[in-house]
Amino acid sequence: MFAHFASTHSVRAPSDKAYWERVTMPSTTNTQTKRPGSRDPRRGGIPAEPRNAARGWRALWLALFLLLAPNVLAQDTWEVIDLGNLGGDRTTPSRVDDAGRVVGDGETALTGKYGTIRHAFVWLPEAEFGLPAGINDLGTLGGDMSRALDSNEAGTIVGTAETDRPAPFGMESLAYTWDDGIMTALQLGVPGASFSQGNAVNRFDEVAGLIGNGFSCQPAVWLPAPAHGLAAGINVLAPLAPALLEGRATAINDRGQVVGEAFLGCDIFGSTAFLWLPEPALGLPAGGHDLTPEIGEFELAEPTAITNDGTIVGWKLRNISISPQSATRADLEALAEKGVALPFEAWVWQTGTLTMLPPLPEIDGFVAVAQAFDLNDRGTIVGTSNATAVAWEDGRIIDLNDRLPAGSGWQLAEAVSINERGEITGTGTLDGVPAAFLLRPAQLGAVPIPSLGGFGLVVLAALLTILTLVHLRRSAARA
Repeated sequence: MFAHFASTHSVRAPSDKAYWERVTMPSTTNTQTKRPGSRDPRRGGIPAEPRNAARGWRALWLALFLLLAPNVLAQDTWEVIDLGNLGGDRTTPSRVDDAGRVVGDGETALTGKYGTIRHAFVWLPEAEFGLPAGINDLGTLGGDMSRALDSNEAGTIVGTAETDRPAPFGMESLAYTWDDGIMTALQLGVPGASFSQGNAVNRFDEVAGLIGNGFSCQPAVWLPAPAHGLAAGINVLAPLAPALLEGRATAINDRGQVVGEAFLGCDIFGSTAFLWLPEPALGLPAGGHDLTPEIGEFELAEPTAITNDGTIVGWKLRNISISPQSATRADLEALAEKGVALPFEAWVWQTGTLTMLPPLPEIDGFVAVAQAFDLNDRGTIVGTSNATAVAWEDGRIIDLNDRLPAGSGWQLAEAVSINERGEITGTGTLDGVPAAFLLRPAQLGAVPIPSLGGFGLVVLAALLTILTLVHLRRSAARA
């Protein structure tokens, strides 16, 4: 249960680099040629590449799917897939996108100066980008380590990767985008900054993450073109100015709304969840907003995902029984390794109201805990409770192990991401051995049409007509 917390908070501190520049570097495992064209189809005057031109079309069909598809968690038949590994023992997924790809990082068979080398990966349900189906090593920016933290439906992957340049605290590590076999470093543009990390990407290839120097870090957003009142390139956000200026961005939606943590320093225990709005929305003015004002010093709150309608999920960690003066993330990791129960609480925020999500019942007197890591536009939330992978729907908690086929050998411990098709990825054990999984409805791809009645059929016919006309107009415009 603690593995996700630890992985999302571990920050390497590479060397200083004073100015921002966008440098394209081939991945150490793939050197395909990058497609020409714009990466942002909604910007006026910029030609869109063919793959991006179809994004709006796919989004409309996805909306129709969400309207017609029944609750996927209500299905009785599910299949669970072992994502495999990169030659090492452990694989850690971060996200499953709406095309069914899974990204994350995994141990390799190699050993470096700091121990086992971990590389970013993408697991593909079918051959794509010149890569075979299954798990694929994405390589690095020339160094040992890399992580993949998010992916959008078009296949743009973001994360952080080491270069071959030394830094005061190890090797330089930079945020990147990976697209069609090319890993592109999003380099630094703030004087004194020495590392960066891309934590999330929306469908317009806008990246949210952090920049820092080993002693402090700030939320950052990289934009391919001006948008949301921000310039193209890197933009540093002040999450809760003037009181709290440091933190990290954890998620961004298609409207440019950003969530993250605001805290005292990169390795100091104490943070609150923030929401940054580029313009007035959700009944709030533009700017930063504290989502968890009840959180005090030496406590944690982290938002982990935000939907396009502004629904946010996350977790809180309160009332830690350790000395505040020494309460760092390293202390928390040490406690978790000793089996100390940490009082995690899962929550969901909607239009100004924060609601706690119920955990699974206590077991043998142990404190019941829960963390929420992701949600989709249907409102299904996934996470972990009492070291068990769970989902929440309409405030009701569901043990995902109850969806496994009989005799599967799996024990699901943590669900970290869910896509719009209801596919869920996370970690657990397979026959007692740590493994990463993709859990998906067995009927995925066959969208059942419920009984709509006369009026419903008229609405359905109108929707299909609109979709067809939009597609024809776009095709004619591109001809």
